[in-house]
Amino acid sequence: MSDRTPRAVLPTRAFVLALADVIKTNDYFYMSEAVFISAVMKAARGQTDPNLVREAYHELMREAGLPPIA
Repeated sequence: MSDRTPRAVLPTRAFVLALADVIKTNDYFYMSEAVFISAVMKAARGQTDPNLVREAYHELMREAGLPPIA
């Protein structure tokens, strides 16, 4: 038996997998902040922090040299 039993909810893992699901195509370049957050939260089944998703959206837009869509 292992003593390394993970927690039932892993919000960082949920965030990374949901974010990957949303950005696997370039459709997110055309999403508003609200739509992006909604898409990631849906993919994460609500198991991540929307503020973290908001930060990721702005970082992705900065990286792409695009202004965020309100």
